[in-house]
Amino acid sequence: MDSGARRKLKVLYYIPSLGYSHVQFNGKLAEALIDRGHEVHLLMPEVDPSVGTFNGTTKAAKVFRFPTPGLEAFKNPKLVSNYFDGSYFAFTKGAKQFWLDMVYFGCKTTVEQKELLDSLKSENYDIGIGEALSYCPFALFHYLGISPTFSTTAIPIQTFVTENFGLTHLPSFMPIIGEAIINGENLNFMERLKNLYIRYCEYSVDSKVYQRETQLFQKHFGHGFPDSRNLLGNVSYAFTNAHPMLSFSKPITNKVVYLGGGAVPKAKALTKEFEEIYSKAKKGVVIFSFGSLVNTKRLSEFKHKAFVDAFERFSDYEFIWKINSETEDLAKSLISSSNIHLVSWIDQISLLNHPKTKAFITQCGLNSVNEATYTGVPMIAIPLFADQFYNAAVVKHKEIGAVINIGSMKSHDVEVALHEILHNPKYKKNIDIVKRKLELYPFNPLEEFVKRVEYAAEFDNLNELNLASANLSFFKVYYLDIIGTIFTVFAFIYFCLFV
Repeated sequence: MDSGARRKLKVLYYIPSLGYSHVQFNGKLAEALIDRGHEVHLLMPEVDPSVGTFNGTTKAAKVFRFPTPGLEAFKNPKLVSNYFDGSYFAFTKGAKQFWLDMVYFGCKTTVEQKELLDSLKSENYDIGIGEALSYCPFALFHYLGISPTFSTTAIPIQTFVTENFGLTHLPSFMPIIGEAIINGENLNFMERLKNLYIRYCEYSVDSKVYQRETQLFQKHFGHGFPDSRNLLGNVSYAFTNAHPMLSFSKPITNKVVYLGGGAVPKAKALTKEFEEIYSKAKKGVVIFSFGSLVNTKRLSEFKHKAFVDAFERFSDYEFIWKINSETEDLAKSLISSSNIHLVSWIDQISLLNHPKTKAFITQCGLNSVNEATYTGVPMIAIPLFADQFYNAAVVKHKEIGAVINIGSMKSHDVEVALHEILHNPKYKKNIDIVKRKLELYPFNPLEEFVKRVEYAAEFDNLNELNLASANLSFFKVYYLDIIGTIFTVFAFIYFCLFV
């Protein structure tokens, strides 16, 4: 990376500790700024206190962490239905209230840290960067007098962000990030109707988040506090962990910058434990992980057994299953063969990078999809919640993996998916093509991030990137005012002439 930074920037980076993948992605971006010579301070409200600091978050000059009640919402069974029974959806079912509470209480706790906010105000930051889980960081940046600002998302960029840039979401062919239909953009009539309903639910949830946070900021900072939607809409750039080669195409603006692959870590040599497993593999190894946020304690014994029975039918392959300690004993009691290995932790990228790894069973978090694609390992996608359905739809669309519905899953489904991925060469061929497209993509994600931040930091704003549609009503965007006027005129003429 070019070492000639324009000037040393003092950066406030808002990173809620929502989950490992979120902190990993944002930490990697923070690290890139630090390595460039900039001073980075982190503001980290603890949605989940168990999520530590990673990558650049350990190099930051200052880290401000404090507990929030967000985790209570995250773990409340009354708010969050069991994702393993296939009923967990972000907008159309019970998880709506979980999301509303989680983002609101995290923001509320931050705003109430008066001494901290006064201290941050005195730091005179040059720029503010915040993960756009809600409008909160951008309202905070305004209160602290920080400009310009930037948004990030560890998942594909969400509708509530892009609509403030004047981009209209068209549910006729555009999947909803938080609750995508697995057929992605190839929807039949009923699926398009359902996608329209999901979009309505998404808009409703976003409106409630906006209303609650608006009331919060007006209560603490006065009724004249600016509209937080405008504050988010005026960020200089919006960075996303998605990659254009691993996304559905859609209308976009130059304000949105894809950084997919930038957070993929370097592979390392395997430990002795895993080397021994790989040495026993006759035909290859299959990795199985539901990621860092998911607790397999909620996975039923029936579904534990479905995985075990399917794995045991592929005796020429070794299966490495990352499992929570709470259900390890249950899984062990179901296993009768030696080709299933239960572990509490894996160096995922290093295992995926091994040439003997033939398949990856994943919940389809964006980091996991990026890592599997960059290493050329076909996937069996079992999405559980949020953007995982969108990512799984991409996997299916590009034919780089198979998809299993966790709600109706039986042992036969796992067996069929494994047979397809391990024995049909099209998946490996397709993912190698996508991998090549990622490797040869003419932009380095971290360099792109740093250079755009440094560029935008020289100006109060980059309003040239704003779309005029951001300030137009729904009626004007879709010509409904003109169509309505024309219809009225013709109706009036018809009435005068013929009635």
